[in-house]
Amino acid sequence: MRQRSAEGARYGWNIRDICCLLDYASFKGGFFVDSQQMYVKESRSMTHYNPLTQVIAACFPRDEDERALWLRRVRHWATLGKVLPSAPGVANGEGRLRRYSDEAVPLIALLLQMANRHSADELDAISRLIEKNLVGRSPFVRHWRTALAADPDADPDIFLTVGYPGDSRSEFAVRCGPSPILTSDDTDAYVIRLTRFFGNLRDLREALP
Repeated sequence: MRQRSAEGARYGWNIRDICCLLDYASFKGGFFVDSQQMYVKESRSMTHYNPLTQVIAACFPRDEDERALWLRRVRHWATLGKVLPSAPGVANGEGRLRRYSDEAVPLIALLLQMANRHSADELDAISRLIEKNLVGRSPFVRHWRTALAADPDADPDIFLTVGYPGDSRSEFAVRCGPSPILTSDDTDAYVIRLTRFFGNLRDLREALP
């Protein structure tokens, strides 16, 4: 059962069941992506693609047990053909032999953090929606890019809101903006403070020797 967040009361959410607002203040990961990069951007003539073992290393698991768990998960997802990014220019190859560009790592890191609370099918639906929204010059793209570059201690927050299927909506919904974005269709939601998540990852990356 998802835990109701104290943040929900602060934002005045009046819905049945809001799960924890996650800012990953204690997250021990990192990724090798320049803070100014966004997940989807103009294609390059030469893109470097990483095997799954290097993708996991780029997410900097906290210990060997977590590294092994994450590697099992991403290999399982790859075998299923689910969850992991698949957009052209982001992934190259098929199945467990597929490789991923540096721009895919922030999303993969995010999905790995969500994996303890979601099934592979749920994560696949969420991942595909995020990929769909990270195209072009939409507000979603702009806010995602802002969160990647933001200083979480100085810049305004950017949130990712995942709305769950319910009686009035049969599919997930993803929204990105300067506050949690909830609609009348949302009876359950998962909210992540992207500025803190990406900021902590970037700080740990920059702290590497």
